[in-house]
Amino acid sequence: MTIAAATAATAYRANKNNADSGNKNPGTSQAQHDSGSGSFKTYVLWGILGSAAIATAGYFGYQAIRTIVSNQSGKQSLETGTPAYYAQSIRMGIENNNWAGTDTVKIRQAILEIPDKHTFRKVEDNYKRQYGVMLFADLKEHLKTTEMDEMQAIYKVKPERADKNSQPIYDPYAWAIRINAAVHYETWGLLWGTDLEAIKQVMREIPDQKSWDDLAEAYESKYSVSITEDIDGDVSSWDYDYRNELSKKGISVD
Repeated sequence: MTIAAATAATAYRANKNNADSGNKNPGTSQAQHDSGSGSFKTYVLWGILGSAAIATAGYFGYQAIRTIVSNQSGKQSLETGTPAYYAQSIRMGIENNNWAGTDTVKIRQAILEIPDKHTFRKVEDNYKRQYGVMLFADLKEHLKTTEMDEMQAIYKVKPERADKNSQPIYDPYAWAIRINAAVHYETWGLLWGTDLEAIKQVMREIPDQKSWDDLAEAYESKYSVSITEDIDGDVSSWDYDYRNELSKKGISVD
């Protein structure tokens, strides 16, 4: 039973009892009885109006509290490196200044800058407070599958807590996932393209020959094709000469 119905029913029963008592009193007129018996619709109406007022007040109260919490979280975003700053940067990438699509480069950069999983969880909490939605749920809604695979791979290799001596978890398979997602980048519908910026970012992260060799081995093990064959099939040296970039770090690509 709704609040409106319960309120109306209670009021009606009380009124009816009074009316019935009036019938037993010889001095009570039939008109008074009819008036008491016919007031049920009035009580229902007042009950509905009362419930609507309570619900409206509750809704706007909730929205006001949420706005206050969001504003407090948003103020922290002015401070570079805070969870609020990272949360806002990711959101700005999703909204893309109201242009169609998302700014994947901005989202990627923000996630790369988050130092560890501990901080990332704080970013998730702040994102929920500011925007009322879970971070990964929002990313999943707005990113392509290949982009989401890349972001999750970036998160996976972060240390639990970063300090001056900590390093990202060494995981060539995470690099392999990111390269493969970039090579098989979704564009529109069944069409495929190449996320060149994602490839460039991985190449920037590879520090030495052993890292490249481990990546190449992991890639072929996971996808049954060599990494050079996959990249060369999508990226010309005119667009991006990854061999030349790696050679600057003393890395030889077979």
